[in-house]
Amino acid sequence: MRFAIAGAGAVGAYIGALMARAGQDVTLLARGRHKETIARDGVRVAGAEGELIARPAVEDDPARIGPVDTLLVAVKAHSLTALAPTLGPLLGPDTTVVTLQNGIPWWYLADRRLESVDPGGV
Repeated sequence: MRFAIAGAGAVGAYIGALMARAGQDVTLLARGRHKETIARDGVRVAGAEGELIARPAVEDDPARIGPVDTLLVAVKAHSLTALAPTLGPLLGPDTTVVTLQNGIPWWYLADRRLESVDPGGV
């Protein structure tokens, strides 16, 4: 089974590191210096149970990952507007998409617009 995690911040990188350590085929989608750092140093998490170091695959272009069985979307709600249109190459006919988002969802705002949460009302 192939997994991709779009958003390699605290939540996405941690889940990706755990999955990689468990032997899962997982690729993190990250950009810029964040991607370069993960590619060079892997993901390091220090916690009460010690330090976790894992080296999941990392890419900055969804087309280089291709369709996956499961896509985890781990970006803040306000980042989804820019990210969503780029995710097409990760989706196959049977891809399961799981969102791990924080931020206030658009439907919570009902009749109000909050630009910081839903830029442009998208």
